[in-house]
Amino acid sequence: MTFVLIALLLILCGWLASVVVSQRQRLNAAEQQAQIERAIVRAAVQRGGRITALDVRNAGDVGIADIEQALRRLMSQGYCESDITADGQTIYIFPSYDDAPERARRLEKQVLQLAKSTGGLVRLSMVATETELTYADARRMLHTMYEAGICESTDDPDAFRFFRARVADGGGTDSESGSGTRAAPLVPERNR
Repeated sequence: MTFVLIALLLILCGWLASVVVSQRQRLNAAEQQAQIERAIVRAAVQRGGRITALDVRNAGDVGIADIEQALRRLMSQGYCESDITADGQTIYIFPSYDDAPERARRLEKQVLQLAKSTGGLVRLSMVATETELTYADARRMLHTMYEAGICESTDDPDAFRFFRARVADGGGTDSESGSGTRAAPLVPERNR
């Protein structure tokens, strides 16, 4: 009889130990997941709301696959969106931290200030050196501004002439003139 009680006691202790170990593993997994999510949010804030899995640092001893899985889960829960960059990387966009609209307005104002200081003639190389845009991004931005009617092309394919009225008003909205539309171009997205 004592042998049976000891055996039952050992079985009960073993079961309790397995329950405690299982709960501890679940807590460790939950803490690791929370650590990954904190690192993702920190990276999104630091990088203007646009990150890749490689941008997530300080996530402990976690692999890229775990970070990608966490990013996909956050996307499925509606916390972020994803897009594919020109070089095929998946970029995750956190709208709460996305600074693209402010950046677009700031870059447009910089280009219009350049146009004002040069009498309306802006060269692509000037935009690329005076702003954070690359030469290719400056070309896309000036072409978009051309399509929006803010400037016109010249005989030189790398130069654009800005209209005096747009340069004088600093690139604000057309609501000041009564039309209520914005002639601001879309700025190429930053891939940090």
